[in-house]
Amino acid sequence: MLLEYIGAPSSLFHYGAEVVVGGGNVELVGGQGFQAGPSVSGESFERSAVFAAEVGARAELNVTSFFRIGLSGGYRLVSGADLEKAAVSDGDLSAPYGQLSLRFGSF
Repeated sequence: MLLEYIGAPSSLFHYGAEVVVGGGNVELVGGQGFQAGPSVSGESFERSAVFAAEVGARAELNVTSFFRIGLSGGYRLVSGADLEKAAVSDGDLSAPYGQLSLRFGSF
């Protein structure tokens, strides 16, 4: 689930805030370590369900009527990532983040 607030969207320079909440799983798979994509439970040595949430803020510039460029940052919190064999914990997956975005469309 994504909740987003955009302040003064018609101004040349504006701001926003967002909250992302979700869940999923992390798996330890064979000699490949972590693998993205659907579950490969037949090859999985260890699995853990996780909850993830991100809180962030963004500064954005309206370049044209259909193009915006933005810079954002925040913190990702992960809970439930307990893979003992791989020594992966919540703290290994929780961290600050930064993002550069290019948005195209009708605003």
